[in-house]
Amino acid sequence: MRKAGGDHGFFLCFLLNFILHWEWALLLAVVVVLHFWLHLPAFIIWIVLGLWLLFTLVLTILVSWGSSCGSEPTPEQKNRNPYSVKSRPYGTGNDNNDGGQ
Repeated sequence: MRKAGGDHGFFLCFLLNFILHWEWALLLAVVVVLHFWLHLPAFIIWIVLGLWLLFTLVLTILVSWGSSCGSEPTPEQKNRNPYSVKSRPYGTGNDNNDGGQ
């Protein structure tokens, strides 16, 4: 099965994380309502939006880094079990490629 590289899908995961952290959207909506109702400065809206983007970006980077940490294949080890199956079927005992003769 073909696997995607490490950089594929990052933007899609970022957008998915952006949607999954919808609590920040509620905070942003409250700040917008307070901006129009109590005439709070507009830069507070931009600060909340920037914090939402920054939090989501950092979380996405941490998760993508963590998923790439364990992706190295384990080195092949020598089989030391004398009772395990050999490279030839049915344990013929002859590992040469001469057909067991």
